[in-house]
Amino acid sequence: MKDLLLKEIDYSYFHQNVLTGVNFVGKDQQITTILGESGSGKTTLLKIIAGLLRPDSGEIFLGEKIFFDKDHYIPCEKRRFGYVPQDGALFPNLNVFSNITFGLKKKDRNSKDIYDLLNKVELTHLQHRMPYQLSGGQKQRVALARALAIRPELILLDEPFSSLDANLRNDVRLEVKGILNEFNTTAILVTHDQDEALSVSDSVAILKKGKFICQNSPKNLYTNPPNLEVASYFGQINILDGILKQNIVSTEIGNLKANTSYISYKNKTSADLKVKVLIRPEQIVVNLQENQNRKFKAINVEYFGHDSLVELTLDTESKVLQSPLLMRNSTAYPIYPNDLMAIDILGEVLVYDE
Repeated sequence: MKDLLLKEIDYSYFHQNVLTGVNFVGKDQQITTILGESGSGKTTLLKIIAGLLRPDSGEIFLGEKIFFDKDHYIPCEKRRFGYVPQDGALFPNLNVFSNITFGLKKKDRNSKDIYDLLNKVELTHLQHRMPYQLSGGQKQRVALARALAIRPELILLDEPFSSLDANLRNDVRLEVKGILNEFNTTAILVTHDQDEALSVSDSVAILKKGKFICQNSPKNLYTNPPNLEVASYFGQINILDGILKQNIVSTEIGNLKANTSYISYKNKTSADLKVKVLIRPEQIVVNLQENQNRKFKAINVEYFGHDSLVELTLDTESKVLQSPLLMRNSTAYPIYPNDLMAIDILGEVLVYDE
């Protein structure tokens, strides 16, 4: 196994701490995404892995091989890592074939492996084109093929889809994921895009202000976030105040079945515990049977084609929600502003210590 392992990485710039005590694992032959907001330190960390920046302290391993510690430092040019920058950074004066083979020795540029690579990334018919003749997605595939051409031990991708328009971005990231999986490549991707992190990754590590706050599979981070901070990185959420009694939480919208996995052990003995309740918008559905209990009112509807995001409030004068309740609604049952309805909450809701 050749896992990428970072231990206690520190890095500062002009006496400002950028990364502090960073520990990170990129699993062999998997795509691991570093997700973070602008300024969180994710690109700095990627450059440290690549050898473009030297950390102040810590250790970097790939498998058993040491790339950095207090006694060792392997520079960028001696690391067999592929690097795909944000804009692809193709040479404008070279055609596709020459861009892909740029980093190879002359004797290796016309090898069978290169033509196999061109075929696998579907660039054979484009190999004589210049960069200005390519679409955004084609440029990104060329940049990825150039990184793969050196047979890297590791591929590093720095927000590779950020310059593409929304429609193209979805297609290209699926293409890139397929290529990386086909080559069984260990890859580290950095992004600020939650959809990208969820759809492409085997594992996601969330970086905030130079420290990792969580790392897990996309599914676990979305469905079972360890806290509300992690939950907020992945789509819209509803947060309500509640009173927990065993496995039932009482909220302003009713009594709900609770998942108490993240309530601290010492608090579980409390008879009436104040908690925070997490409800995803897709957990909220219209109850078509409860015609006599239509106490929720749609105050805004944002239409997306495949579904809509509905803001709900209570249709009563005696009780007002602290903030509108967000619901993801299928367009098979359209909702319009001022519509009244009853709702159900699907499954358990997650509850956290207040």
